[in-house]
Amino acid sequence: MIHVCSMNEITKFIEKEKNLRTVYCTKTAVKIFHEWLSKRNETRPINEIAPYDLDNYLASYYQEAKQKNGTEYKPDTLSGYQGRIEYYLKEKGYSFSIVHDKEFAKSRKSLAKKRRELKVNKGKGKYGHTREVITAEEEKILIEKGIIGRESPAALFYAVWLNNTKWLGFQGGHADRDLKWGDIVLKESADGLKYLELIRDLGQTQNHDNPKLFETPKTPDTCPVLTWKKYEFHRHPEMKEATSPFYLSINYSPSIQIWCKKAPMGKNSLNDVLSYLKEKAGSVFKKRKWKC
Repeated sequence: MIHVCSMNEITKFIEKEKNLRTVYCTKTAVKIFHEWLSKRNETRPINEIAPYDLDNYLASYYQEAKQKNGTEYKPDTLSGYQGRIEYYLKEKGYSFSIVHDKEFAKSRKSLAKKRRELKVNKGKGKYGHTREVITAEEEKILIEKGIIGRESPAALFYAVWLNNTKWLGFQGGHADRDLKWGDIVLKESADGLKYLELIRDLGQTQNHDNPKLFETPKTPDTCPVLTWKKYEFHRHPEMKEATSPFYLSINYSPSIQIWCKKAPMGKNSLNDVLSYLKEKAGSVFKKRKWKC
């Protein structure tokens, strides 16, 4: 007779699989951190290291950690390792939380800084693996040619798109089309620095924090916050609702203020932005079919 599993048995099986995965992932994260520590002559179990020292170790680890092949981790991988190390320490009865307590503020700041660097400089974003992005040299060429900037509707659109691409790590496909105007909000830090924050997880990976893009007062001509403000100013008032599409079709015959049409940028147009910018920068780009 064939045994039919009850819902209780199925639930227990799923929980067992989850627990096994948690144990495996925790062991992996702690093992990698231990290996990193051993290369620095630190052989104590991490739960026996004082908070001050462990905080400093973690701060350096987040900045230096690499995969076995020498490439950078994705931002969410580093955040995942932080969570697994937190879980391990809690299981071992450690008296402090590396995620919440002030004793580990330095390492949390280091992790946040590394996540920003990975997204902006290396194209490793929250929404996928490393993508082909516009290089610093290509961006310089595009600025010099006036392809990206704030002086025309098209240049402004491309500047906003490029800032979001470097910041969030996605380009084309579902993520661009799903982005809404209200998903990105302007905020101000305690020290008075303005920044943009993505407040809605677009559902492609596990969300660990809300990505932030800070203003650059020393380089106002390319400041992403000022570029966003310009884009906001030139949108039609009806398209500033939270549920409005973020990317709007370009109005090539604009009024003094309205540079965007009251219609979303088309799917194909969004998918072609990267190849267009690469072409204008004089680079070879192999166009690919986007996975949505």
